[in-house]
Amino acid sequence: MTKRKLSVIVHADVAGSTSLVQQNEALAHERIRETFKRFAVTIGRYNGTAQEIRGDALVAEFSKASDAVSASIAFQIDNASVNTSLNDNIRPTVRVGIAMGEVVVADNTITGEGVVLAQRLEQLAEPNGICLHDAVYQTIPKRLPFEYTYLGEREIKGFKEPVRVYAVGLTAGVELPQVELESISIDIHEKPSIAVLPFTNMSGDPDQEYFSDGITEDVITGLSKNPDLFVISRNSTFTYKGESVRIRDVGKELGSRDVLEGS
Repeated sequence: MTKRKLSVIVHADVAGSTSLVQQNEALAHERIRETFKRFAVTIGRYNGTAQEIRGDALVAEFSKASDAVSASIAFQIDNASVNTSLNDNIRPTVRVGIAMGEVVVADNTITGEGVVLAQRLEQLAEPNGICLHDAVYQTIPKRLPFEYTYLGEREIKGFKEPVRVYAVGLTAGVELPQVELESISIDIHEKPSIAVLPFTNMSGDPDQEYFSDGITEDVITGLSKNPDLFVISRNSTFTYKGESVRIRDVGKELGSRDVLEGS
């Protein structure tokens, strides 16, 4: 089913990912995957949904601009700390763009003008930086401890009018405020909710991995057809693929009452 709506979109990628891969391909891919997994968990804690994680890019959706900015800042602070702890040069640094616009949600993917604009803004951000669309800036309460740098009006490919762009960060010496739970989070817990973890391939044949993934996706798709059931998106649950996890912790991180695992 196709649905159009106005959303706040976060688009992120790894700056200089090609250089990282050239140094050590296997380690670079592993580090990038872990980076986006941590970002997806942070997004969930701030009332957002990581809709897509593909290669060296992530797309997430929020209903509130302040949550999108808070999640992005919280992640950048955490990621900088993780990178500092590494003893080599394969350190994924992330650029983030945040836009507001109409999007289309269908088949566990999200597309539309808002996604494109967020991607263009991300390309304007410095490594470890965050760039905002003016519409996002205007909706954030000024009481929040964010510092903005106006980057001027920019010509954005695919958009007729120039876009006013801001860089944003946390005010020095101030802690990031606690997340405010949205009413939608209450609604989710008032009705059945479920997260379907990637099924484990028990065949011993790596070539059958696509089969177990396909079963998982079929289960998610089937459950999503029930209007009385809230189903966590495939892109959020697949961040746990291949990981040893505690079901209770997964439920808390994804905001789901129930978690299904299988093989």
